[in-house]
Amino acid sequence: MSGPGKERVFPWNPLSLRFGLAAKLMFISAGVTLLVCMTLMLQASSRLTRTMQNAFAVNGEALALSLASAAEQSVGGNIALLQSAIDSGQTLANVRYIYIEESDGTVVAHTFVPTFPVGIERLNPVALGELSDGKRVKVNPELEFTAYGDAIRAIDVAAPISGGALGTVHVGMDLDAITAEVASLRWALLLWAGVILFLGVLLSYFAYTLMLLRPLRHLAHVTGRIVESNDLAQVVSVTTQDELGQLAGSFSKMVEKLRQFQSSLRGSVGVLKDSASRLDADTSEQSAMINRQAAALQQTRVTIEEISQTSRMASGRAKSILEVAERADEVVRTGEDALQQTLGGLNEIQGVVQQMAQTITQLGERTAQIHDIAETVRQLGAQSNMLAINAAIEAARAGEAGRSFGVVAREIRALADQSMRETHRVTAILSEVGATVAQAVKNSENGALRLQVGLSQVAVSGDKLRELSGILTESTSGVRQIAAAVSQQSLGVDEIFTALKSLDAMMVETTPRVASTQKAASALKDLSVNVSELVSHYNA
Repeated sequence: MSGPGKERVFPWNPLSLRFGLAAKLMFISAGVTLLVCMTLMLQASSRLTRTMQNAFAVNGEALALSLASAAEQSVGGNIALLQSAIDSGQTLANVRYIYIEESDGTVVAHTFVPTFPVGIERLNPVALGELSDGKRVKVNPELEFTAYGDAIRAIDVAAPISGGALGTVHVGMDLDAITAEVASLRWALLLWAGVILFLGVLLSYFAYTLMLLRPLRHLAHVTGRIVESNDLAQVVSVTTQDELGQLAGSFSKMVEKLRQFQSSLRGSVGVLKDSASRLDADTSEQSAMINRQAAALQQTRVTIEEISQTSRMASGRAKSILEVAERADEVVRTGEDALQQTLGGLNEIQGVVQQMAQTITQLGERTAQIHDIAETVRQLGAQSNMLAINAAIEAARAGEAGRSFGVVAREIRALADQSMRETHRVTAILSEVGATVAQAVKNSENGALRLQVGLSQVAVSGDKLRELSGILTESTSGVRQIAAAVSQQSLGVDEIFTALKSLDAMMVETTPRVASTQKAASALKDLSVNVSELVSHYNA
């Protein structure tokens, strides 16, 4: 298939050349006649060739058999007689050569000049006893060889002498004579074909002109008058009853139908023109109204979209406030619970602090008791030291006998000194512990006072949080009602906006259709005007 914008290429047609119908018909007739003549000529040439080949073979067979009979009767006779016989046979029409060979292949007589060509006796040999079933000769229908520069084509007929025991007679009938005869016949047939072709073309020209071209030219003349002058009053004459007469009658009926159609078309064109004008006016008004409705709908859509946006913002803010209020309520409740827990914890801490104060007081008393015990131990260490000194003095007085006692005295003195030192350290530590315990007792008393003040403040804060929780509960309920109302309003605005979008889409679809209808109405109006002008051009 040819693509868009490409000219379709058709195969070359010789009849598409600028020739008249008569010339084309004559070309066709001449071609058919020439084809018939060529076919007949080929058939005649082929039949003549077969007939002459059969005749040549029969004549060659008769001559070969007669020479074989003569050779059989003159066995052992004079070879010159055989040569004379075959020379006489060659003078017959269309005989190309004759030769006689013996059973051993020796050629004893021939018509070749000056000598017998070597090797041709093997082209159509006859073996002893080869011929049977009543056959008397062996025929090679087309034997070709060259002798002394001449190309020889012949039908070789081999007739055995005494069944081949005494040799064979070969007679060659000239195939070139058949070729020449067939060529002569072809030239004669071509000459007659040319004469017949000329006469056939001439007769065809007059026959086509009288029987075919004259009615067609009349139809062409009437058609030209209708096309040029738009005159449907032309009369088509019908003079024959053949196919051309039927064509002329059909053409005459067609012209009559066109007259009737033009008469009815005039009235229909007027109605069509009026209807197209009214349709054009109605579509113009409808298009203007659709445009006004589209503009109003567009403004309404913009307003609703702004309301929808405001409603969505309000709904979002209401939801945010509701969430904040709910979180605040939850925080207040959590704080109230935490204050209750804190108050309980502080009461427990107060009890613990009091117990710690009592414990620290008892610890101070125990520390004082330990201090007294440490003082007693110190005094005992001092007395032990004095005793150790006295024991050392007595050991020194005792001399060698009191040496071991002196050692014990020294050890007791060392223990007394160490006991005194440790006692001093314990006393110092107990003094620090006593001061620390006294400070802890004081701090515990101050902490208890502050804890009591904190408990009072926590109780007041719990009361305030309970009041704030009630206020937030009321505020949350109001915010929920506002959020529900805003959500319902937003849903209603969304439904209105969806409906307006549907109307807008319908309006968008309707506007092009109305424009297309208006264009179609305008085109229909123009078409009715054109049809009216076209109908007015024809004369009935």
